[in-house]
Amino acid sequence: MHSGHEAYELLGDLIEYIKSLASPKVKLLYSLTWLSDKENPKKELALYNGNQELVMSMICDRIREYVIPTNEFWRIIPFGTAVQNARNENILITRDGYHLSYGLGRFMAALTFVGSITDVDISQISWMPTVVTENEKNLAVRFAQRAILDPYQFKQFENK
Repeated sequence: MHSGHEAYELLGDLIEYIKSLASPKVKLLYSLTWLSDKENPKKELALYNGNQELVMSMICDRIREYVIPTNEFWRIIPFGTAVQNARNENILITRDGYHLSYGLGRFMAALTFVGSITDVDISQISWMPTVVTENEKNLAVRFAQRAILDPYQFKQFENK
């Protein structure tokens, strides 16, 4: 089984390269990504018998092991956690198994981003895309808030 360490072993070199090119005022963000869905597995997910929970746990472990200790990232944006939270509630969040849907998926990602880098209470944002229903807006807020509050936990909500 693939351990996932290889992708992170050169992280320090990548950070130094970015810092050599960027303004000293630049703040680094780390995107906690999402996986393809179970019905559309990429070959990497197939290595783990399609077990999204296992792979997401491994990604989170690598972030704790390699990313956080660098103290170089201003924020970690938990997009993948928000997506996995939605999937665990059987909510369709992608349009093709990987790319976020134009309505709910992208809106949820935007809320996750805004909530991660600002002090804005995303539940108070009244605007929503015209393709998003009020119910979908509430779901997007819920999944994003949960990811922001607990970026390394992805499970079903106890209160729906």
